[in-house]
Amino acid sequence: RAEYAIVVRSDMKGQRLGWKLLDKMIHYCRARGTRYIVGQILLENRRMLGMVQKMGFTRQDITADGVAEVSLKL
Repeated sequence: RAEYAIVVRSDMKGQRLGWKLLDKMIHYCRARGTRYIVGQILLENRRMLGMVQKMGFTRQDITADGVAEVSLKL
């Protein structure tokens, strides 16, 4: 199991850096035999929520403070 975090500087957004970083991380984790990747995303971060959904992540839970917990089975 691996936990991830991605932060893209405001002036760099819109260049698909989040997609590229997450894709590299998924390939790296698969190569190492990781079974699950998990992360937490603020509900206001709709871009990231959409991105992980398109990449196959599922939303597991939403915390009281507005954080979505997501996971991807490798």
